[in-house]
Amino acid sequence: MEDDRPPAAGNQIYGNSGTAAQIQNVYGGVHLYGSTPAPEPEPVVAPPLGWDELPELPPAVQALLRRQVEVAQDLPYRLRGARQTSLQTVHVRQDVSSGSDTQSSEPARPLPMVDDQGKPIDPPARPVPRLMVRPPSRTVRTALDDDDHLLVTGGPGQGKSTLSLRLAADIATHWTRQDGEAPLAEPVVPLRLTARELAKRLHLPFFQALAESTQTEYGALLAVPIDAGTLAGRVVGCRWLLLVDGLDEVADLRPRLIWGCCG
Repeated sequence: MEDDRPPAAGNQIYGNSGTAAQIQNVYGGVHLYGSTPAPEPEPVVAPPLGWDELPELPPAVQALLRRQVEVAQDLPYRLRGARQTSLQTVHVRQDVSSGSDTQSSEPARPLPMVDDQGKPIDPPARPVPRLMVRPPSRTVRTALDDDDHLLVTGGPGQGKSTLSLRLAADIATHWTRQDGEAPLAEPVVPLRLTARELAKRLHLPFFQALAESTQTEYGALLAVPIDAGTLAGRVVGCRWLLLVDGLDEVADLRPRLIWGCCG
């Protein structure tokens, strides 16, 4: 015996398109609240095994590397004359050492001494210097290969800014042309900024401060801007190498900058 009753009405919902609700009778206002589905996490990219197997960088990062190579062509200091000096014509010895290496090994000569009558007298005996073993100087590559964080100190004109400029440019160049020895053992993506620009943005989240400082330093010639999300993680599996120049120019904010960069 067949059932002559009409089929029951019903709703069918398929897929995962967002928030759905089934309501029979509605009296008054209805408010529905939902959340945007979380984006799928980006796949984890394994770091390259070496400089011989480099993956292709995103266009924004490629533009940033090209700009850093261009900036490193000129000497950061203005010399006499209207012509700008090329940094490639200036030799800077890129070695780093501990503070004890910079001290003179020759003891200071004692100053002449006189008594109350103005007559010269013999100065006290000079202390006997003690022999000590000092750590030898190391190349920049060795220092960076051995440690994750490095603070380079030195007097004015000793090559700190030039060192950071050339290091960023050499690493950036090696991403496109593997000529000679690699600057570092690990393939990294360099980003050189000035402490002056970072200090203006200490009120921002760290990676946002990096992104805005990058835009100020290189933005005029960047085809694609660098966002904070790109700087917050690895690029094609490679770590960022952050080079901050001019910490002596922001002495009051130096501890906060160092903590932010190394934290």
